[in-house]
Amino acid sequence: LSARGVTILNDPSVLLSTHDKLLTARLLDGAGIVHPETRLVTAVGSTPKWADPVVLKPRFGSWGLHVARCDSEDELRRQLDAIAEHRWFRSGGAIVQDLVPSSGFDLRLVVARRRVVGAVLRVSAEGEWRTNVALGAQLAEDYLERRDRVREIARESARRPQLASAADVMRPLAPHTPT
Repeated sequence: LSARGVTILNDPSVLLSTHDKLLTARLLDGAGIVHPETRLVTAVGSTPKWADPVVLKPRFGSWGLHVARCDSEDELRRQLDAIAEHRWFRSGGAIVQDLVPSSGFDLRLVVARRRVVGAVLRVSAEGEWRTNVALGAQLAEDYLERRDRVREIARESARRPQLASAADVMRPLAPHTPT
């Protein structure tokens, strides 16, 4: 659409950069933004040495599909064996990231033109560590009562210019070779 002159809100390179979890991690790292250590795994036999726990996930994907928490190297190896024949794994690999301990909720901020224009607080389902709505997470019913915290987070992001705009970070990099 962009090539045909259609006005779009996000440049295609930004969309690709945010859809590819490996590229996102590299761009965040290059911008000095703290995030979980991320490695690409393309072969089952190449289980990376890692301090437990970790999260294994498709390089491209959403809704929490095929995302697994691995609390040991053996569990990581078992999960890699389980996905070895998936087409998505054979074509793009999977990423392994340090586990960020769950708070039972997450806050998604929507930023446009360097301003927070929307937010949603998602609370994970009972017994679930992920906050994907597709996995039973709920929008917080008391969200309106927490709006002051949302505003506080938004003000903090405005004070930290490196977090001001995803488009500033998610510009395409020179071609790279996955590591």
